[in-house]
Amino acid sequence: MPRLARFVIDASVFVKWFSVGEEFLAEALALRQSLADGRLQLVAPDLIVFETCNAIRKSPSITDEDARLLAREVLEVRPEPFELNADTAEQAMTLARREGVSFYDASYIMAAKTLGCTLITADEKQLEAARKHVPSKHLKDAYLTLP
Repeated sequence: MPRLARFVIDASVFVKWFSVGEEFLAEALALRQSLADGRLQLVAPDLIVFETCNAIRKSPSITDEDARLLAREVLEVRPEPFELNADTAEQAMTLARREGVSFYDASYIMAAKTLGCTLITADEKQLEAARKHVPSKHLKDAYLTLP
């Protein structure tokens, strides 16, 4: 059985699955459909759950009831978890300070580096930093090459 293509996604991509009117929403949903169809695997540090749920919490267009339901859905469809260990956390901190990105963003880059995967992001600053360390694509371009 052939090995599935595996990608690391960050919260800038994942949060679009739970939003309306987002830029690159169609591309994000195409990625989600490829996952649902079993054509690829997605991986992310567990912090993606917290970042996504916080974005849902802050959205004025989402009702309290819908926010509760979406929090459950986030957990049900989250990417395969990547757990930082002491070494990858140390490397992520070094990368974060060197590149001027958040530790969160550096964690996604370290996940891609550790797993030998391409990082998919919709965040230009994240993309710029990531390209120096791992294969990286902007969501608007990545969906064109999905299996």
